[in-house]
Amino acid sequence: MPILEATSMPTIFCWNISTWQHSIKLSS
Repeated sequence: MPILEATSMPTIFCWNISTWQHSIKLSS
């Protein structure tokens, strides 16, 4: 399922960035 992977990977990546930024705000 290359199409599913192509659409899910960016979503997971963006979600990780959002979580990381949220963690930075909490720690700072």
